[in-house]
Amino acid sequence: MIEERELFERAVQRFAPVDGSFERLLDRRDRKQRNKRVAAGVVALLLAALVIGAALRAIQAGPPVPVTPTPSPSASNGDVSFVGSNLIDFSDDLNDFGILFAVDPAGGKPRKLLDTECPSDPSVTTSCGRVGIGSVDWAPDGTSIAYTLFESPGSASERDGIYVMDIETGQVRQLTSCTDPCVYQDDLDWSPDGSRIGYTESDPDSCTRPSDTYDGTCHLLYSIASDGNDRVMIPTGSVVDPVDPSWSPDGSSIAFSARAGEYWFVYTMALDGSEPVRLAAELPSLRPTQPAWSPDGATIAFVTGRDPENGIPFALWSMNADGSGRRHLYDSCCMFGGAGYGVQGPVWSPDGTQLLIMQGTGGGVVVIDAESGDAFEIPGRKPTGPIAWQPVP
Repeated sequence: MIEERELFERAVQRFAPVDGSFERLLDRRDRKQRNKRVAAGVVALLLAALVIGAALRAIQAGPPVPVTPTPSPSASNGDVSFVGSNLIDFSDDLNDFGILFAVDPAGGKPRKLLDTECPSDPSVTTSCGRVGIGSVDWAPDGTSIAYTLFESPGSASERDGIYVMDIETGQVRQLTSCTDPCVYQDDLDWSPDGSRIGYTESDPDSCTRPSDTYDGTCHLLYSIASDGNDRVMIPTGSVVDPVDPSWSPDGSSIAFSARAGEYWFVYTMALDGSEPVRLAAELPSLRPTQPAWSPDGATIAFVTGRDPENGIPFALWSMNADGSGRRHLYDSCCMFGGAGYGVQGPVWSPDGTQLLIMQGTGGGVVVIDAESGDAFEIPGRKPTGPIAWQPVP
């Protein structure tokens, strides 16, 4: 019993607090609290200094300048569409300029989107008569494609005009009818929000120039709602012969090609009534420059050609939207040629990394890297006309 008591007393003494330990704990706690209060005071002083400094800089710099966000591509790359060719095999008696195909840009067998066999009711079929397809452009959501039809040069058929086809159902709607005095409608470009389609119209009544001079205009730019209503002319100020409209991605401006004398140049214009601005003025072209605005709004691609002795080979260029930073990307033949068609494009890939060109005079469809200029031809059937690249949202 005595041994147990001794063991208990030794255990109590082992864990008993040392003299003054409790006071030291209180003192340690007080020091921690004082340190926290000092640190909080320092942080508060630093924050106050930062706020005062920012306020002084804002007063010196004046009111903040609003930043306009740069649009970014919102679609990936779908199929490439092109007007097909029968230049080698005429056995099926199809119009060389009236068959629309789509193909994977990596290659493969093209599938037919639209042909020239015409049942009596074009409103419920993908067929539109034995006519030519003059221009094509995909809707921004990739579900519809717009195209123009022409029966023959100089004709004024009620079937000539702008059409829209729903890809899933094959249903076709005719938006316009290019009848006299309209000669043709071409150069389709769908607005970024899908609500309108820009295009070129040739009308002899608006042609004020004598045949041997280069003043006046024979072409006008229009836009129409995608349901066929609200057709309006796009004024281009003092610029003559505007063609090839291309909407900026934010929808506030357009790029187009127009003449100055006998040569064609790239112009841009805000859609608020501003006067057009000529870009790349030192690169005149004997044919329209076909500008195309990149999906991010930063770049405009275009073509030029100045060698009539050799069929006018074309050069592909890109530049910043203000005309600076011009780069030469690609050369080929031809802007126009004996086969009745010339270079088509450039067309941007929906993701903005590549450019599509159809080489004139029997050439193929070429994909060109927008940075390096590296190019490869899409294998398969040769095209005869317009090209477009399907967006996949």
